[in-house]
Amino acid sequence: MAYRVQPARQLHLFYRMFRFYRVEGDSMAPRINAGDYLLVRRLFFRIRENSIVVVRHSEYGVLVKRVQRITKDGCLLTGENPRSVSAEKMGIVSKAQILGKAVCCFRQTGRAYKLHP
Repeated sequence: MAYRVQPARQLHLFYRMFRFYRVEGDSMAPRINAGDYLLVRRLFFRIRENSIVVVRHSEYGVLVKRVQRITKDGCLLTGENPRSVSAEKMGIVSKAQILGKAVCCFRQTGRAYKLHP
């Protein structure tokens, strides 16, 4: 007999594992623009250099940034736009502050693309 998951349970699992975030600001432009939506994996993700993550920073709030370098204390993050907050100003972000890894971007134009790595 096959195991079946009820639709409500499937939605609950999806909600626990993923979250949508609407992007505000241009720190990741032109790759990710204000008004785009990110599908962010909240559980069971591996952080690598160049991964795009959503973090809760104590001074700057919730941010979307690229992992520049991983250290034993956490991650050094950077934006793609030269005008974004510098990695030096943000400092090392602990892995506990990372809310998830962005896996897909949905543009305002309706186009969607997978984010690597």
